[in-house]
Amino acid sequence: MPFIERENGQQLYFDITGHKNSVGILTLHGWIENGGYWGRTGISARLAEKGFCVCDIDMRGHGKSFPGEAPDYSIEAMVEDISAVADYMGFEKFHLLTHATGGMVGCRYAITHPDRLLSMIASDTSASTALTPEYASADWDDKPIPKMEGNPGALNKMWLMSQPSYDYMMKELSAKTNEHPLGIFFQGFLRNSEPERCWRWTEEIYDSALLKYGADFAEGFMFNDQDRYVEKFRRLGFPVLAMAGELDYALVPFTEAIARCVPGAELHIFKGLGHMTAIEDADATFDVIMEFLGKLK
Repeated sequence: MPFIERENGQQLYFDITGHKNSVGILTLHGWIENGGYWGRTGISARLAEKGFCVCDIDMRGHGKSFPGEAPDYSIEAMVEDISAVADYMGFEKFHLLTHATGGMVGCRYAITHPDRLLSMIASDTSASTALTPEYASADWDDKPIPKMEGNPGALNKMWLMSQPSYDYMMKELSAKTNEHPLGIFFQGFLRNSEPERCWRWTEEIYDSALLKYGADFAEGFMFNDQDRYVEKFRRLGFPVLAMAGELDYALVPFTEAIARCVPGAELHIFKGLGHMTAIEDADATFDVIMEFLGKLK
């Protein structure tokens, strides 16, 4: 599968599923995940069976995408990575399927490159990297979000780098989900009928090397963009689907805000699911995606 050379020795990796001459779907994943969020769950293969060419991108510093000697984890750089993959594949226009942190990049791409998108699906995500729940409400749609004090991204880095090992972090996360700093993103696993499979798939799409790269990513990316771009979202002219698991308490308000601010956008809230919707119920996630895409043909 191809690597694309980017600036400063950075290499961008992505998996291709389907025929290159088909309509393209580019996917983005969440923090400390990789493109396997859509691939390992089988959703990419099922989309290819429906006639799409799916490119599962490993975002900078994730999976097989090597960050290089002077990595740039800015949202602006990752927006241009999307265009680089689309250009490599020959996609003049394409669908964008995103999750979590990847959705933040996707939302920025939507307002800076709207002419290239056939549609966008934003799952469990936000239009801003500043995840302060009170600012997701409609009361803040037409107000600037106050700048956060300090550097929350750096605090995330410090916590991640403090973990003795990747195995230790994952063991603590699964054993003490409700007490763990990342536990809010895994509430759906506690109610899932197959929790062991959910944790196994999560470990497969997480990467032990990402304790370092993921920490650098958190510092360079998270909480550095206060703007929710409400006015620009109101001018988008392509179909948008915003979806989230009802147990994703951190990001449901932000996902709802995307749907509220984009004219004609669809909103789907999965009952009984949390942040990792594709892992928790791949069938339900695929069905909602295909129902949306099916209306666009």
